[in-house]
Amino acid sequence: MARFLMLLRSTARPGRSAEYSEWCSSRHFPDLMRVPAVLGIKRFRDIDAGEDGQDRFITLIELECDNPRDVVAEFGRRIAAGEMDTSDAYDSSTVTMQFARMESELGEMFQP
Repeated sequence: MARFLMLLRSTARPGRSAEYSEWCSSRHFPDLMRVPAVLGIKRFRDIDAGEDGQDRFITLIELECDNPRDVVAEFGRRIAAGEMDTSDAYDSSTVTMQFARMESELGEMFQP
């Protein structure tokens, strides 16, 4: 198996940033961590918010798997089965996803 980094960008709906952050921290990320391929998650607030003032976030998810797209399919399966919930506190049309395969490392990025 290989290690991958999944980079997600998302935008909170206007006035709902705190709600979105709470959902991610208390519900969404714990759900994601129950997927065996997920090793760790870190979420960052983009300091260069758009002119519209909406809060934007960057989430890094470290995976160990053969194919990261299979993990995303498992996320979708769990949502469809009601095993994970979703939130309308973010604008799903703003979500972008990118994968990178780890080539080398020094230290542990996901250590506290």
